[in-house]
Amino acid sequence: MSKKIIINIGQLITNSPLVEAKKTSQIQKDDLGILEDAWLSIDQNGRVEGYGSSKSGDAKTPNLNSYQEVIDARGSLVTPGLIDSHTHMVFAGDRSHEFLQKSAGATYQEVAAAGGGIKYTVRETRKASLSELTKSCEVRLQNSLRSGVTSIEIKSGYGLSVHDELKILQAANQAVTPQHKSMTCLALHDIPEDADSKTSFIREMTEQLLPEVKKQNLADWCDAFVEKGYFEPSDVTPYFEKAKKLGFGIRIHADEFSDSGACQVAADFGAASADHLQHGSDMGIEALKSSGAVATLLPGTSLCSNIKYSNGAHIESLGCPIAIASDFNPGSCQIMNLAKILTISIFSNKVSPWAAFAGVTWVGANSMKIQKSKGALAAGYDADFLIHEHKSLPEWLSSWGEFLPRSVWVQGLQVSS
Repeated sequence: MSKKIIINIGQLITNSPLVEAKKTSQIQKDDLGILEDAWLSIDQNGRVEGYGSSKSGDAKTPNLNSYQEVIDARGSLVTPGLIDSHTHMVFAGDRSHEFLQKSAGATYQEVAAAGGGIKYTVRETRKASLSELTKSCEVRLQNSLRSGVTSIEIKSGYGLSVHDELKILQAANQAVTPQHKSMTCLALHDIPEDADSKTSFIREMTEQLLPEVKKQNLADWCDAFVEKGYFEPSDVTPYFEKAKKLGFGIRIHADEFSDSGACQVAADFGAASADHLQHGSDMGIEALKSSGAVATLLPGTSLCSNIKYSNGAHIESLGCPIAIASDFNPGSCQIMNLAKILTISIFSNKVSPWAAFAGVTWVGANSMKIQKSKGALAAGYDADFLIHEHKSLPEWLSSWGEFLPRSVWVQGLQVSS
């Protein structure tokens, strides 16, 4: 790979102060390391070599002759690549009919009770072949990449049998993309229609599925939907205990429809992330903060499913780290554009613009435990970055994701334009 330098950057967001301070909460504008009239250099290994600003007076643009490629940003904004830390990219079937039901006022629970929701997607996904699931996942990943997502988490959860959960994770692993992928086994997403009982299903997922996922090295994480009507805290305890023994990291769907005690479960098991939190209590958020977990907000789900938004401003005030993710899935959030989700979080979750931006970059990386190489444009970090059509961060944030990046780069290589 050749050395390259991006010049004439109107505004460069590095997140370097966050890296240096290892700061993940109560993030302010100055924490983003914003440089005007800047340059960014990349070494032959695809990592950030350096950056600077001609306005600072102490970091003039290096000699361009020492670089094999010189890219002119034409005065545009350059940011780290986006990190989508909660997605459901592998599934089959079409749930657009649920849009009409929800637009007429049906709740998430009513749609599920009428035969829709997760169980509908499970039926359709079980019918699909590994090849079909892999190809459809690749198409979705390509769309995500074009919108600026350079690192992504992908959950299973629409198989709900040993065979079909393995099939979904195999599809996620086989899907070809330049993005960094991290896979999560969401075996406890719902209770399948063919289960003998909840207890027997949990036992099967715990004792049969998890060891096989580990044996085939198909996932980094385990997840469960802790919610009334799905899985109670006591239900998921043996599952998470087994996951920890096998070496999986823990993520958790927490308190989406009620204060279910999921935040305390996340804290007790050292979860990296607790996601949703529309009904997370102060006690639950404090438990997450004390344990070091990230609170991942999913505003697209609230918008698409007509449920309340988590109170991001309050979670910020309590000092808990906040990530923002899409929760792209076939039913409760069909919005894949993370830039749009980011702006929604500012207006509807009341997250500050600076914390929201960090939530889809640096804090998102922390929630996936990739913060030593992703989520910032600090020296030595992977050169995952976006050259935008906009000139500044406020201009981009206010565009509601309507404009795709001019170009997307992963480890110093342009992968989309």
